[in-house]
Amino acid sequence: MKKLAIIHTTPVTVPAIKALVLERTDEVEVINLLDDSMLPEINRAGRITEAVRERLTCMIRMAELSGAWAVLSACSSIGGAMEEAGAATDLPVYRIDSPMAEAAAGYERIGVAATLCSTIAPTTELIRRKAAGAGREPAVESLVIQGAGNLLRAGKEAEYDALVRNELGKLARSNDIVVLAQASMARAIAGLSEEEKSRYLTSPVSGVEAVLGKLACKYRSSVRCLPQTRLMLCLNIVETKQRRNGENHENHTNYRNVEESGAGGLWRGLLFRQEYLSDRCGAAGSREYRLTGDRADFRQ
Repeated sequence: MKKLAIIHTTPVTVPAIKALVLERTDEVEVINLLDDSMLPEINRAGRITEAVRERLTCMIRMAELSGAWAVLSACSSIGGAMEEAGAATDLPVYRIDSPMAEAAAGYERIGVAATLCSTIAPTTELIRRKAAGAGREPAVESLVIQGAGNLLRAGKEAEYDALVRNELGKLARSNDIVVLAQASMARAIAGLSEEEKSRYLTSPVSGVEAVLGKLACKYRSSVRCLPQTRLMLCLNIVETKQRRNGENHENHTNYRNVEESGAGGLWRGLLFRQEYLSDRCGAAGSREYRLTGDRADFRQ
C-alpha cells in the first residue's frame, strides 16, 4: 500500500484531510505529522524562522523513514518553505494550495482571504507566480479576518463559520473569485448553495485529488518494464524439470534481485524470468514479470 505523509500545523485539518483521502481511495495509507507550534512562532516573528525551516526538514525526514511515497503540505503559511525543504529530498513534495492557486490565476480580479496574517503573503505570491507563468497579471485584494482564529481555537465553531462566511461575502462582491487561503476555512462555506460556492476556491478537495492523481501515476510508473541495460542483477538460479502432457520441458526459473537507479529515485523488487523449452518441437517461449515488493521507489 502506498503511503502519503501529510504535514499539518493545526489539529483542525488532520481528520478533515484524512477523510478526503479515504473517501477517494483505499490504496493509500495516510501518515499525519503535526507541529502546532509553527504558526504561533511564524506569527510572532512575522516570518518563517530558521527553527521552523529546520523542523520542516526533520518532518520530511520522518516521512522518508515512515516509507512515504510523497509528502503533502496542508498549510499555506509554510508552502514556500516546504518547497525549499523539498529540494533536499528525493520524495515528491506537494502544496495543498497549488491547484487552487492555478485555478485562481485564470481570473482578472482575485480576493484572497485568511484568518492569519502569515497565510496571505505565501498564497498571494503563489497565485501571482501561477498567473505570471500563464502570461497574466491579475489584481489581487487581500483580507485577514480578525478574531476568527481565536474562535476556532476556543471551539466556537458556529461563531467562526458565521464570521468567516460574512467577511467572505463582502470580498466576493468586489472580485471575480475569492480564494480561501487556509484549508481550515473551507468549513465556513459548507452550508452554502452550489451557486454561492462557485464564487469561492478552496484547497482541500482540489489539493488532495491532485496528489492522489500523481500518486496513481507514480504507481503505474513503478510497474512498467524497466530498461535491461540499467539493471544491476544478482542471481539465484533454480532449474527444474517438469513433464507436461507426456512432453519433457526444461523450466529455467531465475529469481534475481533488482536494483535500479532511476531518475530521482530507486526501484527495488524482483525480476522473474521463465523460459520454456520443448524437447519435442524445439519451440521456445519467454515471459518476464517484474514484481514490486512492499517498497518500490521508482520515479520518472
